[in-house]
Amino acid sequence: MAAIEEVLWNIFTFYSLNGNPKDPSRLHSMALLKMCKDIMALDQIMTEIPITQADLHLIYTSVLKSPTKVLFVIVNSLKDCFK
Repeated sequence: MAAIEEVLWNIFTFYSLNGNPKDPSRLHSMALLKMCKDIMALDQIMTEIPITQADLHLIYTSVLKSPTKVLFVIVNSLKDCFK
């Protein structure tokens, strides 16, 4: 993995383990929201195109239909946010 993917993977696993240690492969919606707030992905000052809570909810609910794509969608969405 490239450097940014490794960092995002570490962040994802930190929040998923803290949110649900019995199933670290899935990220609870509140853990996802906390993660995005902590990395300032929702902050209009810190990012060129901030993610809104509504965007985050749409990403999360669309991924629930295909849970194997959870990390892929979240990582790509966050990478686009920080370009």
